[in-house]
Amino acid sequence: MPTDEKHLLSLVRITPDEAKAAAVAYYDGNFKYVKIHSVAGNLVYAVEFQDGLELMIDAGNKTLLQVKLAKNSVFENARRAMKQ
Repeated sequence: MPTDEKHLLSLVRITPDEAKAAAVAYYDGNFKYVKIHSVAGNLVYAVEFQDGLELMIDAGNKTLLQVKLAKNSVFENARRAMKQ
């Protein structure tokens, strides 16, 4: 684990497992990974699922902050197909 990741994890109020559980409560997909990030000075967990959906979970209170779609994910391809 990189040193900066260890430092960020020492500052959070919830564990990576709690972030994963929160994300799975919002979306019941096949879990891929969870990783801590600092975004504009706020600590968030990025929880990604196998289908390319990524949920940004607040590292203090488990709030869903953002939903992202990976390029060429099932969702992104469906969104593009709908535009055509």
